Parts: sequence; C-alpha cells; structure tokens
Amino acid sequence: MNRLKYNIEQELMTCGWIQQDLADALGVHKQSLSRTLHGRNSPRLVLIERMAEELGVDVTDLLAPIPS
Repeated sequence: MNRLKYNIEQELMTCGWIQQDLADALGVHKQSLSRTLHGRNSPRLVLIERMAEELGVDVTDLLAPIPS
C-alpha cells in the first residue's frame, strides 16, 4: 500500500468520511480519486494540498511514511 492511500484512509476514518465524501468535497469523480489512491494516476501537488485542506490536516501528514 502506498503512503498517500494509507494516510488518506486513516484520515477518512478519523473524519467519519468515505472516499465518495472526499471526492465530492474535491469536485472529482470517485473513480478518479480511487485511481490516484491506488497509484494509477500521479496526483499533482495542488490536489494533495486540497485533500489535506478538506481533511483538516497538513500535506506532510498525507505524505508521512506508513508506521511499521
């Protein structure tokens, strides 16, 4: 699992959101968000910044290494 996907899933659980909620907040299709989280699309920094803003965290939180 990539670190962005892992950290976003953790933040979604904290917020009580699902991927669809984040996709709606970002104004993107859920499939597009899913492809990004599964590493099929490379996200632009601006998208990562928007995800962090919507989730109420810092960009570095989304890019942090997965705890071992």
